[in-house]
Amino acid sequence: MATKIIDEILQLKVKLLNFLSEESLKENMEKAYKKYVSDKQISEAHGDKGFNDWIIHDYRFQDKYELIDLYKENSHVDENLYKSFRNSKISFFTVVKTENNFILKDLFDKTDYVIGNIELLDETGIIFARIYPYNNNYYFVDEMTIFDGSFKEYLLKGIMSKFAEAKNSIGYLEINEFIRNNSILLYIFSNIIDDTIGIESEEESYDIHEAVYAVKDRIKVDEVLRNSEKIMILALEEGIYQIVEDKLTLGEIVDLKNKLEIDFRGIDALNEGKELINKIFGDSLVHLSDKIITIDDLL
Repeated sequence: MATKIIDEILQLKVKLLNFLSEESLKENMEKAYKKYVSDKQISEAHGDKGFNDWIIHDYRFQDKYELIDLYKENSHVDENLYKSFRNSKISFFTVVKTENNFILKDLFDKTDYVIGNIELLDETGIIFARIYPYNNNYYFVDEMTIFDGSFKEYLLKGIMSKFAEAKNSIGYLEINEFIRNNSILLYIFSNIIDDTIGIESEEESYDIHEAVYAVKDRIKVDEVLRNSEKIMILALEEGIYQIVEDKLTLGEIVDLKNKLEIDFRGIDALNEGKELINKIFGDSLVHLSDKIITIDDLL
């Protein structure tokens, strides 16, 4: 049964991707890709990662229609499959093993989802996946990525800070509604983590050394973040950057407006990174503290 459902979802995804190649959607495709990449939401290096999944599930054509609704106007789609596709959910999850199955617990709204797949899941990591409801179970198809559990705090801090900003701006808002309407944030954070792992895959320690700086001169800090050759913009609107020296990423910056939190992998990167920060930011920042975040702290 699980295999049949998964195959049907995969077939529908292929149909939707083929549908995207139609000339009538060309302008929309260009607009979508610009939103995903060119506006600095996700760097060019990561442009293709997640884009197909995002555009066929979450992008709003003409700011209101999902792709499957446009496709359904002229093509038959099984109603149960349509509902499954429309109600799919992408998020970061932790894994809970029960006596009879696996449960994915949403990292942000803490909702539990019983998984109908038969594959064994990693109970120590963070899973980034899109799941589809069908009957009383949920199924993941082919977008699952497993990250080390040490990234849990980073994800919670990053996403929940954006959620808090949205709530302060528009008033009442539920976290699941926020994530559904801003799913591109999940791809941004996933790509940042993936990039970090790729660059530092030989590091044995997953401990994060975090340096915190108070912003003394906001104008100068903004100028450095935007224009320094030592800073790579990863997600401009989210305030996420990388510190780079000799083409090597030393750490990740999260701009919280009144302060910068800068995470480094290893004590050597911390020391080198702090020297570089002093050089490029000068007296526009004031160092507040350093701390070590271990795997035990994060799990």
